Amino acid sequence: MPNDLDYKEELRNVLEKNICKMDHVLIDADVILDFFYDRKPFSDFSARVLLLCEKGKIKGYTTPVIISNVYYILSRNARHREIIDKIKQLMTILEIFIIDKKLLWKWWTQSLKILKMQFKIILQKTTT
Repeated sequence: MPNDLDYKEELRNVLEKNICKMDHVLIDADVILDFFYDRKPFSDFSARVLLLCEKGKIKGYTTPVIISNVYYILSRNARHREIIDKIKQLMTILEIFIIDKKLLWKWWTQSLKILKMQFKIILQKTTT
């Protein structure tokens, strides 16, 4: 049985290979907070995803609810002006939009397919 570190490294490799195939990604609150708080080891991956957005290699999206949640969590440790500056900076590389039912369902089914594929790859590699 592989150790936890091998599993995390394998998962990171699978995610990185798949993120390069995607041209649109939803950036959730965890990705943003990992980046802002520099929560290792996740902040490295978050920084890479945001850098791909900044360079225009992928199109990053977030939602008003995600931004509100990020603001609330950051407000525990930072002043309003600092948070607004960080969010403004983030908005130079991300788009914000409203998600309707149709779009939500499309994303859910696509994400589920990707997760199943990733799980299958990891399972195959851990059982061989």
